[in-house]
Amino acid sequence: MTTEIIKARDPTGLQQLFSWDQLIDRFISSLDTKPPTIELYRKALSYFFRGLNMPPSRQAILDYKHALEQRKLRSYTINAYLTAIRQFFAWLEAESGFPNPAKSIKGLKQKDQSKDALTGVQCRQLLDSVILNGAMSRRDYAILNLMLRTGLRTIEISRANLGDIQTQDGAFVLWVQGKGRDEKDRFVLLTPEAHEPILDYISSRGTLHAENPLFVSHSKHHAGHRLSTRSLRKMTSKYLKKAGLKSDRISAHSLRHTFVTLAIEGGATLPQVQASARHVSPQTTMRYFHNRDRIKNAAEKVIKF
Repeated sequence: MTTEIIKARDPTGLQQLFSWDQLIDRFISSLDTKPPTIELYRKALSYFFRGLNMPPSRQAILDYKHALEQRKLRSYTINAYLTAIRQFFAWLEAESGFPNPAKSIKGLKQKDQSKDALTGVQCRQLLDSVILNGAMSRRDYAILNLMLRTGLRTIEISRANLGDIQTQDGAFVLWVQGKGRDEKDRFVLLTPEAHEPILDYISSRGTLHAENPLFVSHSKHHAGHRLSTRSLRKMTSKYLKKAGLKSDRISAHSLRHTFVTLAIEGGATLPQVQASARHVSPQTTMRYFHNRDRIKNAAEKVIKF
């Protein structure tokens, strides 16, 4: 990254003073956002400017967008990278009057990545596929059962510690740190059906402390280490396949959808489901109710030939 490219379009003179690397640093330091977002922005901008051999232009950004698509990245990731580019040039325009080449750049259309939910019978199939013959199998059963009964995300499972299980109003709860959150400020209720398999698993691990991970690896090389989200997804897929339930529309995240769907079918209200699923917006929860009503009251049912 050189100042020559910057000088090619220099309406105010600010760009003569800094390289792109320096401007990126100044932009990053101006952000009031979380570390993962800052890391993503820096990565996106570094990749863009590393391949730039001309002054920034709309065409250069379109070429960058195409290069991201060629790497087979998910549309969500590509749109996040493009957001970083738009934010940077908007900041630069506000700071120095540098013409913003990213104004009219659009993101990719989001593909439908929704997943199917399991039925109650399929939930039982999944859990029955776990043969309880040691600490690892007891862990797997406890995790799958917990996800189905509370709608926990894999990241929430991964972050959970033993000390996060507490009592509140006479009931056991698990405090969780959700997606995009900085602390464990929400909880899920642990019914006896959800809690007892966890206790069974914990009892197989010996002496433990509150700060220990709730679920750990039992593999030879990573024994005792916190489970990663990747390991959790891999484990879930293994049992979904074993139970004959794995498909393109059934994944680890389907267990969360299953919880929400079964809660609605069981008569839970929208506020109850929103609170339990830890949805920020009620609109997210409403989609589940709409989908259920869409099938129940489908116009297709009245078509006769």
